[in-house]
Amino acid sequence: MRYLSPAFRNRSQRDIAFLKCVGGLTGFSLFWPDLVEPLLRAARPEILLEIGADEGDHTRLLISFVDEATNSRLHVIEPRPRSQLLEMVERSSNTTLHEGRSQDVLPSLAVPPEATFIEGDLNYVSILSDLQNLSDLSEAKGVPFPLTFVKNTSWPYARRDMYYDPACVSEDDRHPFRKAGMSPWSKKLVPGMINQGFWNAETEGGTRNGVLTAIEMFLASHADLSLFTIPANHGIGVIYPKESITALILRDRFACGEGLRDLMETMELARINETINRNLRKKVIGRLRRAFGGWIG
Repeated sequence: MRYLSPAFRNRSQRDIAFLKCVGGLTGFSLFWPDLVEPLLRAARPEILLEIGADEGDHTRLLISFVDEATNSRLHVIEPRPRSQLLEMVERSSNTTLHEGRSQDVLPSLAVPPEATFIEGDLNYVSILSDLQNLSDLSEAKGVPFPLTFVKNTSWPYARRDMYYDPACVSEDDRHPFRKAGMSPWSKKLVPGMINQGFWNAETEGGTRNGVLTAIEMFLASHADLSLFTIPANHGIGVIYPKESITALILRDRFACGEGLRDLMETMELARINETINRNLRKKVIGRLRRAFGGWIG
């Protein structure tokens, strides 16, 4: 048995095992026990799809879900699978890896997914393309649009593009970009700040820029779908049919007023500010070390 202070809400032993391992760098999977898994268990999808798996941190949870479920399968799209991911897929008889880009793989899927996780390229044209391909696949097979989870619907990529591989996005669809960091307190890029190792759009905001902007454009022509977002840990978005069990669960368990959303955004900014301040301290120490021969701790 694992102990959890009674200052927190009562949780299952399975949740406690998960919570004991989460930290400030936990990514998309942070939303798993409280949001993602409950929605999956209610929707009971037989075909799940993950677009973009990287090292497989979230894939591991999805594989566990399909391996425990009845008649469920997971399809993973990843253009450059790493060894950890390959090993996970090899161990699961219910998982299929599609090595390629989502724009090429999605139209060729024989069976449309009932639940999808978009974790790949975080830019307007890639997100919009994935959503439209999912819609086309569903319509061709005469089934509803899948329950879809999209990461990074809040800062920094809600209103700013990022390009893992700029060459994969046409010049007409790209914003001016460079490898430099970002701050929520600057519209322009700021060297040395957050995610400085990625190709980020020079300027935040405007048309055709960012993950959330792409989702909103897609939903503008799909009146039967709705979007739920949580503005924490860089954000998660849930796209779902308005007439579905997901809609009922989100309304009953997760709906909140503007005051609570403002509070979550304040807490998110506090977390981001701490990261920024830590980066600034590192820069100052680095300058002092160079100035005084490297002996400053």
